[in-house]
Parts: sequence; structure tokens; C-alpha cells
Amino acid sequence: MKNVLVIAAHPDDEVLGCGGVIAKHKENGDKVRVVTFTNGVESRVIGDYYTIERRNEEEILSSKILGYNPDLYMFDYPDQKLDTIPLLDLADRIPVLLGTDIVYTHYANDLNQDHRQLHHATMIAFRPKPGQSCKEIYCYQVPSYGNTNFNPNYFVELTQEQAELKLAALECYQSELNNRFNRKSILRMLEECGNSIGVNYAEAFEVARIIQ
Repeated sequence: MKNVLVIAAHPDDEVLGCGGVIAKHKENGDKVRVVTFTNGVESRVIGDYYTIERRNEEEILSSKILGYNPDLYMFDYPDQKLDTIPLLDLADRIPVLLGTDIVYTHYANDLNQDHRQLHHATMIAFRPKPGQSCKEIYCYQVPSYGNTNFNPNYFVELTQEQAELKLAALECYQSELNNRFNRKSILRMLEECGNSIGVNYAEAFEVARIIQ
């Protein structure tokens, strides 16, 4: 059994970035823990639809579908303001979750500054040192406007069932779905990624560390 940690800036990043891989790890009997750092809402106009309470409910429902609900950690940092928090302070929230074999986090050059901050905080928290258990760190992309510099070099094939679990978890985030990011568009991304390696469905990552 592997101990897997997924680090995400906003609720729904974990599903968009690696929801299928989470489903695969759970199917393989691995322990998956997910931590989201911001409430994902405060930078928007909060009203009857965009509320922190609604977003929290969506995140919990999504985590139940992917099977890691008992190991969901929801922090409440302000949305789109992680750059105002010292990196070491962010990194210090992560060692609570150490004892980890595999980490998934944002990639370094994402246009979203919250994503970039979490990438750097992750690399600080898991910096090489004696007793560090983490052997693998993979960086995922959250589909977003303008992100064009993601260069995946690690691909994970997904079964149809794992792809469907990702889509079902995504659909829990009704406050996030729109004409560009929805079940149809994300399924197409899974298919296009799979087609690039000759399979039906896949998710792609940039390797930050592999220690053999």
C-alpha cells in the first residue's frame, strides 16, 4: 500500500488535475489524503450561488465519490491571496501530512498564482533531507484560460470506470461547471491525453521527482 498525498489550492483542483489517478490509487488499495488550501470563493462576488458553505458541501460530496472523505483536509486561506502568505508558512502546514510516498501538486509555471505558490510550498515541505519518505512528486495541470506551458512527461492510463469516477466527482462542483469546463470538455481532455499515448483515457503530469 502506498501513502498518497494530493495538494490543491482550490476545491475542484484535485479532481480536475488528478481525479482519475485518485480513483486508480483507491482501486489499488492505496491510502489517499487530499488537502485543499483555500475556500475557492472569496475572490468572487459571493451571493446565493457562490458561497463558502456551498463550495465546502460540494468538496465533501466529491471526496465521497472518489473515496477519500475520511482523509480530506480543508484549510481556509483566502482565495487568490496565497502570494501574501510566506512560503514557509504554507509549507509548514504540509508536514502534518508527512509519512508520504507519492505527492501530486500543481505545476510550477501555472498562470494562477495560488497554484504556483502551492507548487513551491510543496517542494519546500518535501525537500530532500534524512528521513524524508517521499520518493515521487508529480505535477498536474488544472485546465484554465491561458495555460500553455505545461509539458507532461508522465502519463497514467485510466480505465473507463476511473474516468467516469473523475467526471462524477467533477459534477459535484456545480458552482464551477460552465460552457468551457464541464463533463463533455473534461472527457474530451481525457480522451485526447489517452490518444497521445495510444489508450482510451489518461491523465498527464510533469515529473518533479522520482527516487529509485
